Amino acid sequence: MKQWEVLADMRSKEYREDLKIAMKTSEKDDNFKGKDADLRSTWARVETMKIDSLSHIRRGKFDEKDPLWKFLTKGL
Repeated sequence: MKQWEVLADMRSKEYREDLKIAMKTSEKDDNFKGKDADLRSTWARVETMKIDSLSHIRRGKFDEKDPLWKFLTKGL
């Protein structure tokens, strides 16, 4: 049981770090200039789920041309 707690904590930490990166990216993106902060936050969460899902499925080996990326974009 302890191993699952450690794993869940590790994944949560990774998710929070990726979310911070996505939020910083959204602040620099011209598509979000003058937009509601909730929109940026929602985009960052979805983007983080896509990145983390693809990284998990591909075991950390993927690129932006990966066909699964497009599927996750539509699905999420």
